[in-house]
Parts: sequence; C-alpha cells; structure tokens
Amino acid sequence: MNRAAWIGLVLCVGCSPEPEAVGQPATCLSPSVAPPADHPRAEALQHAIDAAVQDGIPGVVVAISDPDGTWEGSAGMADLGRQTPMRTCHRTRIASVTKTFIAVAVLQLVDEGVVSLDDTVADWLPEVADALPNARQVTVRQLLDHTSGVYNFLDVQFVLDLFNRPTRTWTVQEGIDRALGKDASFAPGTDWSYSNTNYLLLGRILEAAAGQPHATVLRDRLLDPLDLTDTTYAEDRFRFDGVVHGYFDLMGDHVLVDSTDTYANSVVGADGGMVSSARDLLVFGTALFAEGTLLSEALVAELQPTVETGYDDFPRYGLGVELWDEGGIQAVGHGGHEFGYRTWLYHFEESDLTFVLWMNASSLQPTEDNIGAVVERHRRRVRDAALGLGATE
Repeated sequence: MNRAAWIGLVLCVGCSPEPEAVGQPATCLSPSVAPPADHPRAEALQHAIDAAVQDGIPGVVVAISDPDGTWEGSAGMADLGRQTPMRTCHRTRIASVTKTFIAVAVLQLVDEGVVSLDDTVADWLPEVADALPNARQVTVRQLLDHTSGVYNFLDVQFVLDLFNRPTRTWTVQEGIDRALGKDASFAPGTDWSYSNTNYLLLGRILEAAAGQPHATVLRDRLLDPLDLTDTTYAEDRFRFDGVVHGYFDLMGDHVLVDSTDTYANSVVGADGGMVSSARDLLVFGTALFAEGTLLSEALVAELQPTVETGYDDFPRYGLGVELWDEGGIQAVGHGGHEFGYRTWLYHFEESDLTFVLWMNASSLQPTEDNIGAVVERHRRRVRDAALGLGATE
C-alpha cells in the first residue's frame, strides 16, 4: 500500500483502447510446474478459471491440495499492457492473508513461552502506553482476533486520501500514528471490529519479543523452513521483482485502471504487505491447516475462529484466521483485498482440501455494476469446481 506515480492508463477489458506497457514487467522467480492432468477435477478447474477471464477478469491462478493430489493452473494475463500470459509461478500481493503469517509467528513465540496471549500492548510497547487508548488493557489475543477496540487507521478519510492523492506515500509508522490518540471503538473484549492497526502493533510486538525486525522473524521461522522462495516481505517496501500487474475498477463501471504503482502501495506492513505465489501459499496453508506442523496442538486449537463477527460470509474470527461460511460450505483461512488484487487461502476440513485462488482485479465494494461482482461470482465457481460441486451463480 505505497501510492507511487499516478498512471494515466485506463483499461477496458475486451475493448479498445489498447493497454500500454507501464511499470515493471511481471516475471517468475521460479519455474512453473506442469499440473498433473490426472487430477479428477483438473478439467473442471481449468474451465472455471478460463470462464473468469472470458468474463472480464484479467488473470487468475488457482492451486489445490487434497487426497487426490496437488493441482495448479492459470488463465489470462499477468500484464495486460505487455500481454504477458499469467503463469502459476507468478507472484501477487496477498494483502490481508499476511495476517495469518503474522499470527503464526506470534503464536510460535507463545508456544515457546516468550509471549503470552494475555500480555498487554503496554507490556511490550511502553512507548505507546499513554497515546493508545486502553493500551494497558488490550491483550495480544485481542489484537490477533480483532476484539481490541483499537481504532482502524484505514478509515474513510484515509481511503479518500488514497483516491485524491494516489502518488502520496504513507509509512507504517504514519499508519500507527493515525490510530494513536483516537477514541477506541469499544472497550477491549466487548465487541469485534476488523482493525488493520491491530496487526501493525503485532508487527512491533514481534520485534520487541524477538529482538530483530519482524520481517526477519517471518523469514527465519516460516519462509526459509518451508522453502517459500516466492514469498517476500519487508516493512515499508512496496516494489518487489516480478509481481503481476493489478487492475482496479476505480469508477465502478468495469473500466480497469492499472493500480500496480498507485493506490495499492501505502502503509505496507504486518497488516498486508506480503507478496507470494499460489505454490507458496499452498505449502503454507497445508502445513498450518492440514498437517498441523507449524504450531503445537494446543495453539492450533486456540487459532480456531470462535469470535462472532456479525458478517454472513465470515461469521467467526480466530487468531489471524476466519471461518468462511457460504450456504453451509465452511472453511478456515483468510482472504486478502488490495487495490487491484484479490487472494484467498482456505482449508476445507471436511474434504481435506487446501485451496488457493487469486485474481489481479478488484473494486472497492462489489456491486452489480463493477468488476467486484464478477470476481465474487467466479470465486464461488472456482471454489465449487475445487470441491467437485455444481457451479453456482
């Protein structure tokens, strides 16, 4: 999220004018792996992602792992201006899926007795004790599950600033500073409200507890041990090599703006600053949800979504993970939404399916008149293809 140069490029999928080549090209850091053609749902999955592209989504990547094996596929374009075909090895901005990585790193320190879920913000960050309301009451657990009441820096005014000044860059510290001194949304532990500030503070707590930058903590504890060579994170750094171009429905009219170097690049931090590939997300999700190798059994149980959110699509939230529930189809994981990027990482326990899907298009809110509605419709169709269900509208 660092809004660098405004790119005056308006893209209309499937019509003129032709997109221009701008910014860095989208390239793969590691080679694509040919998907096994004998997976029983390979044809249905490829058909589903091809249909999404035909319906106006620039590019789609999916990866699954279940008792029938592992499969990954791609469709569309990673860069419309250069007409670069999307490949499964391409990387995307995973936005709030980053929160699950941060939560696991924190919980590993809890497993080791370095941090307690009952520790307060003031215990670890005394420098904010007087400026952050309830800092002496808000616990690590409440930051993880969004029951802290800490003010969300990503408020309406901030979003308006993003739209009005897309070349402006905000740092993580500025994001935290926006929340300091603001009234709490509610008393700690009495309600639920999604706050990106919670995870900016958790990044700082990781640093205080480990004595090193939290990007290093993530690398040493998760990225290197799992061989996640396509996954990169550094606070306040936006540009990474090879990331696909993102396309944002700015005006809600299906006209897509290349948002790769604007809008999607301010306050890049522990709330959503990672880039990754479908393969890496699949490895991480499988280790966490299917194999249970990243945390002790007791902490895996603590992780589970139990707090009521009031939202229909994810009715409960846990420690960096949400319960995804649509029509009785349930999964545990996290979604990510950035300007021009949508990502989902979920595990369907009933079918032992780990599911990764991402698309390089989004709108601020999905309505019947913008690209967000197309994204949501095809997300459900790809999910159903992965589960072997009939297509949904």
